[in-house]
Amino acid sequence: MRFLKILASRGIAGISDCIIVATLALLFWFVAMSESQMKYLWAGLSCLGFVAAYLIYRVADRLHDGI
Repeated sequence: MRFLKILASRGIAGISDCIIVATLALLFWFVAMSESQMKYLWAGLSCLGFVAAYLIYRVADRLHDGI
């Protein structure tokens, strides 16, 4: 059972890592590549991905600790 908890927590942490990579890609796109007049607003909103990734990582950390 402990092995499954560790495996599940690593999988959930991997999802968090994917969200961080996607957020960084969106930030790069909106700041450097986009021609929209609201590109800085969209870049700021894409930073919410960091918050989501942190919350998902906390779930993975709690699952790993057995809480």
